[in-house]
Amino acid sequence: MPNNRFAKPLPSFFMGKTAASNRIAGFLSSKHVVLSNELGTTDTKSIWYSFSHIENLFKELVYLNADGLRIYLGAYEDDHQDFPGQLCLVMVPTRFDPDTEGHEDVLLEDDVDFPERPGSELYQSATEAEQLSKAFNYGAPCPTICPFSVKAIKYPLNLVSM
Repeated sequence: MPNNRFAKPLPSFFMGKTAASNRIAGFLSSKHVVLSNELGTTDTKSIWYSFSHIENLFKELVYLNADGLRIYLGAYEDDHQDFPGQLCLVMVPTRFDPDTEGHEDVLLEDDVDFPERPGSELYQSATEAEQLSKAFNYGAPCPTICPFSVKAIKYPLNLVSM
């Protein structure tokens, strides 16, 4: 019997494999079908982010004194080179606003120290297309960047065919 004295408790946002698989299967059998049919091609099924990306996002949230993260559903431009019209995620830091008692989006280029931050000059001098490519949505969308085989999918543990 394992010693649970030092076991880390599950996070409060834990979702079991059955619930996760049911939600993924629900999306794939309904909304994904509609989106793909409308686009005339298979739309995004999932988006993968590296640990490094998540770690840097967390560091940015700390730097901005953010209280959370709002994740918008978006779509790449129809003329995007790699993912035309595909669903994407756009992650935006938030801060509590005592006036509205809500969580307001923090848009980096509107933040007071944006002009002094290293790299801002590159962003400001970039073309509109280059600026559009910059966001916290540097994930790898599937399709087109998918695991090579179903065996490569570890979650949701073969309960859903990706």
